[in-house]
Amino acid sequence: MNYNLEPLLLPWFAPLPEPMIVHLLQRLERTRRAVPATALQVLFNQVRDKRAATYFYMDPFVQARLNGGPAALSFSTGWLLKTLGAQAPGKKEAVSQKTLSYWRSKGLVRFQQHGLPDYASAAALYLARIIDVDAERHFLPSSMGVDEQDWWCFTQAAPDAPVVPWQASLLQELPSSTFCWTPWLGSVWEPGWIKRQDQTFAMRWARIEQKQPLAYHLWPEDVLSWYPFGTLSHLDDPDILQSSALLLLHHLARRRKELFASGALPEDIQSVEVVLAKGGKNGRLRAR
Repeated sequence: MNYNLEPLLLPWFAPLPEPMIVHLLQRLERTRRAVPATALQVLFNQVRDKRAATYFYMDPFVQARLNGGPAALSFSTGWLLKTLGAQAPGKKEAVSQKTLSYWRSKGLVRFQQHGLPDYASAAALYLARIIDVDAERHFLPSSMGVDEQDWWCFTQAAPDAPVVPWQASLLQELPSSTFCWTPWLGSVWEPGWIKRQDQTFAMRWARIEQKQPLAYHLWPEDVLSWYPFGTLSHLDDPDILQSSALLLLHHLARRRKELFASGALPEDIQSVEVVLAKGGKNGRLRAR
């Protein structure tokens, strides 16, 4: 079956890019682990269960890389090749540099700098590998275009605005008042994202200032659009503005817990907005 996925589906499967989602759905059918009518829900269940395992397995190595830890315990190309090989059926040998170069030429893996894969791209490879455990070579699509390599998150520009899926690398294009959230906890390896203490999902404002310490690019009016009970005079203070922005992220996150509490996908954008407003509507989303 050729899947034409509704855009709102894509954030549920983060950090998988759309071509990987489609390929894994087709693999479920070919291996007879699911029929077309149920493949979407089956894959959603697998991603939901194994996404957390991906994050918790990778996080110590990524944190070591980010914080200057020992090279032997840090995320690297060599670490990724060994990790993927260990999850493959058969001999459990490390993936070769030749294979990695081929994947890169086909757009299946991105690099953040010379010799270092992008964290989310590496996580997508690992997640696909542990989902399609029986495939020795065909757990990835044949290729991905440059504009297809990103993962997607949920965004909302204002309390009365629609929920819109958006590519994670393009959030700076959105209005500064846009609230963004994702079930992919590994997003916190990138600037701007923070996670809830209960580790249900991560969130951020769309725009960040490229300076240290990290700050969100927000105006007092942006905060007041979400929380009209504040006062403009207090928010003129940059420290109060940033502190208020962080507190507001957690406040908004509380209303979205219901969105991830169910084991089923919502029907459509309207269902997501019902959950945000009232909580409680469950359903299943179908491919077109």
